[in-house]
Amino acid sequence: MPNHITNQVKVIGPGAAEFLAGLFNKHGYLSFEKIIPIPQKLLEEHGWYECNRHFWSTKWNAYNQGVPGVKWPQTRETGRPRWTRGDGSVLRHKTAYAKRVWKKRLKRFRPTEIHFDTAWCTPGKVWIALAKKLPQGLRIEVKFADEDIGSNCGQFSIVPGDFVGAEIAPSYQDQSPEERKRWRIFAFHISWGKDAKPTDHGMNEDYEYVDEEEEWDAA
Repeated sequence: MPNHITNQVKVIGPGAAEFLAGLFNKHGYLSFEKIIPIPQKLLEEHGWYECNRHFWSTKWNAYNQGVPGVKWPQTRETGRPRWTRGDGSVLRHKTAYAKRVWKKRLKRFRPTEIHFDTAWCTPGKVWIALAKKLPQGLRIEVKFADEDIGSNCGQFSIVPGDFVGAEIAPSYQDQSPEERKRWRIFAFHISWGKDAKPTDHGMNEDYEYVDEEEEWDAA
């Protein structure tokens, strides 16, 4: 199984909601296919895995999608959301009923922000393609973090034709102690939400994982 990378994407500027809505497929998911379509002929010749990695920089489409501020519809099967993130956004729907409700809510609330996961890395080639498609006056802010807290994380902005303000964490072994703490804090709150506490997720106040042996010794 891959490491899951949480991606937070926010579109800013006139027409932001319309631009983001244009990246959703007919099922109400954000889809990389809407940004970089993969020709069927290449899929047949090389398979989905090689094509996805080549065109999108990651092996799967966006998954575990959530829109902050838009509640997940209750389903007749469970009567409750399947799962929620620490920031209160909710994950992708499964039933036909939930799909219909979800699509209606997206249309009504007109979101300008979405969170989703990707496998192993943030989808670099997707961001490059978006920079080429982005209309003047719009900006996309991207934050991403590996579930391996403190490495493979960072933030940048996309403007028409370019990237600005990039801050990417160095490899963990190359970070100073101060950098390690900074990026652990950054990645933790991307993964679990801005109000999450490290002690609720097996960490100490320095955002370091606490071994079970240490917990037993403290007890």
